[in-house]
Amino acid sequence: GDLFFLRGPHALPSPLKPSMHYYEVPDAEGHRMWPTVATGLACLLLGYALGTAASPTALPASGGFTASTARLAGPLPGYAARVAPLRAAATAPDGAPLQLGRRGALIGAATAVAMPGATGPALARTDYVNKPEMLPAAPGERIIDVVGLLQPFERKQLEEYMDRIERLYGVKVRVLTQVYPNTPGLAVNDYWGFDDMTLMITVDDTFPNLLNFNLGDNLDLLAPFGRYWSSLRARFGTKKFYEKNGQATALLECVEDIMDSLTRPEEMGMNMFSNV
Repeated sequence: GDLFFLRGPHALPSPLKPSMHYYEVPDAEGHRMWPTVATGLACLLLGYALGTAASPTALPASGGFTASTARLAGPLPGYAARVAPLRAAATAPDGAPLQLGRRGALIGAATAVAMPGATGPALARTDYVNKPEMLPAAPGERIIDVVGLLQPFERKQLEEYMDRIERLYGVKVRVLTQVYPNTPGLAVNDYWGFDDMTLMITVDDTFPNLLNFNLGDNLDLLAPFGRYWSSLRARFGTKKFYEKNGQATALLECVEDIMDSLTRPEEMGMNMFSNV
């Protein structure tokens, strides 16, 4: 039979075998293109049809904190029972939980305006809270444990950390535990007073992060690196961490890290803090 050369569409027959028949191979890619395009369009239309037909399932409005939905944030006996009425009160009148904007969560929610120069939170369905009746009767308490989070030995450990931080760095640590909006809120401003060397830690698991900070103006200068305060929240304030270890442990380990990490003022020049 005859021999042929199968060549590309732009090639010429071999000059060495001019008598042989020559056939060009057709472009196979062009023949397969249209089925592929048609299949893609069909999948696109099918996905659009399914997406518009399906409607998301609406979650029922929460009626507050119940035993069936409770997740204990640590090994504290009776903690859920103590917090249950606070959570119930933190529910809006229409049954939906009160929502907090991202900016409010980052700066400490209802207590954010307590410090001079702090920006207020973006709250929904409510205004700032001011409940001086929730303050301790005795003046000068550095820990206001509204929800009864801390056991006596944990409170003692926290106070030791706070003493050491003030002794080493001149930083006055203040701690408030709350279930928003059950909090003294703005009333802590007059009770504690704030200056450039005050650090307020708000513990509230109804916010996106358990730990929220109000920082005096000089606190960023003492931080070991630029995003230190955000890193503390990312390590100790996440739901995964405090559900595994407990909220009290999250608070204690956060304050312990602060105690071990800040820079002493004398290492940066005492004149920087001459107004303290």
